[in-house]
Formats: sequence, C-alpha cells, structure tokens
Amino acid sequence: MTILSYYIDGTWVQSKSENVRPVYDPGSGEEIALVPYATRDEVDAAVEAASRAFDRWSRLPFTERVRYLFRMKEALERHFEELAKINTLNHGKTLEESRGDLRRAIENVDAAIAAAYTVASRRKSSIMPPEFPASTQPLRFQTHPPVLGLLDHRGPSSVPKFLDVLRRA
Repeated sequence: MTILSYYIDGTWVQSKSENVRPVYDPGSGEEIALVPYATRDEVDAAVEAASRAFDRWSRLPFTERVRYLFRMKEALERHFEELAKINTLNHGKTLEESRGDLRRAIENVDAAIAAAYTVASRRKSSIMPPEFPASTQPLRFQTHPPVLGLLDHRGPSSVPKFLDVLRRA
C-alpha cells in the first residue's frame, strides 16, 4: 500500500510517524493509500520552510511573480488529464466534472495574468512587450487587509485542492 509523503522545502519527505490512516476512493470505497499524521517536528519543519518561502516570495518583484503564473498555467495544461484523474480518484467526481473544475482553475490563472497585464499596461511595466517603454517607478500593491504571514488552509475534503488556484492567483 502506498504511504503518502509530505512536500517540505522543495523535497518529498517520508513521515516518521507511526500514526497512519487509510485514504479511500469516495467513488468505490476502496482503500487507495495511507496518510501519516505528521509528527510535531515535521509540522515545525513545514512551518519554518513556509516562513522562509514567504519571506523570499514577498521580496520578489511583481514581474517575477507574473512569470510564476505563466509557469503554473503551463504546468496545469501539461498535466491536465493526470490532474483530472487524480481529482476524480480523490473526490469521487466524474472525470468530466474534474476536467471542468481544472479548466475553471486554469481560467482563473488566465484572469490573474490578464489583471497583471492590465495593471502593468497602465504603468508601462517591464512585463509588457518591448514596444512599451518601461516605467521608472516600481509597481506598488496593497492587499486589503494587509498580508500578515503564513496561511494554513484546510478546506473540506470534498473540495478539490487545485481549486485553491482561485485564492493563490
């Protein structure tokens, strides 16, 4: 039986926990994997890695963040069928429903890219094509409310995790 891993600081990590629970295919009721309940040290390592990543991300220029959106969209498209099948397996949806969920997630990434280009075109940012002269003033954004730090997201298991794209994009 497959024992799921954690992705911490860019590396897949096998948990040292002996406390594992089954993961079921909600469509068939079949046990498909085991998930370990993370140890305190594993949770601490994940939080520390996320904190470092947040610090690096918060200092990235706007233009580099937009490039990540392009790469994210490309990866979602490249792995479209694989992700749709995983979503079906994990959530008991039909494959067609999973494809629709994933297509909507990709459309949200498109919308975020379009919004970035709209902002940049008004500021003549360097993410625009070369025929648009770059602004000498940096882009500045304020979130409302201000970003305070890390976010632990635990949504209902019935909601596909890749729909988090709605929040991240």
